Amino acid sequence: MKTLIACLFGVLSTLALSGCVTNEATGEQQFMMLSRQDEIEIGEAGKAEMLKEMGGEVKNAALRQYVDRIGTSMARMTEGTNPTLPWEFILVDSDMINAFAMPGGKVFVTRGLAAKMTNEAQLAAVLGHEIGHVTARHINDRVTRMTGTAVLVEILAGVAGDDADSVRELGMQVATVALMPYDRNQESQSDSLGLRYMTRLNYNPVGMVQLMEILEQSMQGAHPPEWLSTHPLPRTRIQRVGSEINSVYSQTQNNPAFKTGEAEFKSQFLQKLSFEPPAAHRPASSRYAAAGWCLHCAHSH
Repeated sequence: MKTLIACLFGVLSTLALSGCVTNEATGEQQFMMLSRQDEIEIGEAGKAEMLKEMGGEVKNAALRQYVDRIGTSMARMTEGTNPTLPWEFILVDSDMINAFAMPGGKVFVTRGLAAKMTNEAQLAAVLGHEIGHVTARHINDRVTRMTGTAVLVEILAGVAGDDADSVRELGMQVATVALMPYDRNQESQSDSLGLRYMTRLNYNPVGMVQLMEILEQSMQGAHPPEWLSTHPLPRTRIQRVGSEINSVYSQTQNNPAFKTGEAEFKSQFLQKLSFEPPAAHRPASSRYAAAGWCLHCAHSH
């Protein structure tokens, strides 16, 4: 058994090394199971279904354009070939407090989350975070890890004989818990990339901290222990982001060149949103949504 497992990991390692490329945004080596075109097609295919489930887009064109303008401006600040992706920034007509991304450049933010914001920097923070999931190509990493895990579990199940089903069930449960730290690392990496993109557009990165505070307040204590969560708790993220602002982005603080855009957000977004009819998608509770904020690639937590 040990020899078999060692051989499997040897094969997977060889494949990973042979297919590794340097990610333009993170500088890390990645094994690309999905091509850029694959990611674009996944995003395109999932967009219609996601909008159907979440109440569609907000009807007010001015509100949609406001979100798209900020997102598109930040997407132009991304690295390498990423600005050429078919980016779309979509304001979803849902009261749910959430934001998520699909590979290939499809970014969604709910009106429920946007309505709790008080300035443009907060909106730039959430869009930048989701852009980070796309540029870091996190869905590719998830597919790679889950494929390798599934292969390993099937081999173990094959060896187990009559106990194959039990081995499959246990193996996937253990793998899910084991892979959670990778998901948390992806969230932290997207926070950092979001800071990078929003500051390139001269937004004050304190907006990211304020965004996390909105998330923390919305959760109202309804969250699992951090070691059982795919996301770091908001307080953990606030501390980490704050530390990064004080070190990497210290020049942005008390610097009038870096804006929060409070007046613009109030006049161009919040006031117009206040005249909109109730959201088409109104879940019974927003707690789960807040706890699972950032359903990148629309996978649930």
